Amino acid sequence: MFEDPEFWVLLAFVIFIGVLVRFGVPKMALSALDDRSARIKQALDEAQRLRSEAQAVLTQYQQKRAEAEKEAQAIIVSARVEAERLAGEAKGKVEEFVARRTKLA
Repeated sequence: MFEDPEFWVLLAFVIFIGVLVRFGVPKMALSALDDRSARIKQALDEAQRLRSEAQAVLTQYQQKRAEAEKEAQAIIVSARVEAERLAGEAKGKVEEFVARRTKLA
């Protein structure tokens, strides 16, 4: 048994594990993993918060764009009405001018 190399490897391994447990390495490893887990959770929460803020800003800009499109359509309609009115006035003035010139001639 004492001549068997596997026995000595097993004994050295058990002593090594005992030393690690004695110095609290498992607790340090678990603490490090818990800290990392907390940092990852914090990063995920921050990413979720930023995503919701970005979604709110996107919605706001989509509403502003829709309002701007409605305003642009209203301006176009108003411009067409104004152009038709000016065209009608110009046509009336031209006809009046032609009538006066014809009368003078």
